[in-house]
Amino acid sequence: MSAEPNPPSPPPPPGPPPGGPPRSAQSIDFAAVPRSVWVSLGGAVVLLISVFMNWYSIDLGPLGSVGIKATDATDLAWLVFLCAAAAIAVWAIELFVPTVELPAPAWQIAGAAGALAALIVVFRMIDQPGGELVSLSFGIFLALIAAVAVVAGAYLNMQERR
Repeated sequence: MSAEPNPPSPPPPPGPPPGGPPRSAQSIDFAAVPRSVWVSLGGAVVLLISVFMNWYSIDLGPLGSVGIKATDATDLAWLVFLCAAAAIAVWAIELFVPTVELPAPAWQIAGAAGALAALIVVFRMIDQPGGELVSLSFGIFLALIAAVAVVAGAYLNMQERR
């Protein structure tokens, strides 16, 4: 009777990467996300959508009125769009990719983007294209409220971190 040697055991599976496993949408606890982030992120999403809404309208008298979308009226609307996209991206990076080091805290970047968007919207409310023939529509007011929400959420997030 001969003794057979045991075959070598397979190597153990690789462990998680240093710093723990990366977070994903399935592993993040959305209930643990601070309310301030939800306020700022929600404001940024609404701001992004508001760029495609009517910011201005022209009254045609008995024929009714015609709405003018922000992107059709001014190129500055695309800068508002970029500000909203930047705020969304910063909060997404903070929530889902904690290993990425941002050049500044997320609240600072989102707050600056929201403040710039609010200034642009106020400027376009004051300096309307078309002069007296054009009046403001719902979308521009929604954009202003959303931009203020981005800034307010960022400010609240800053206060929470102190």
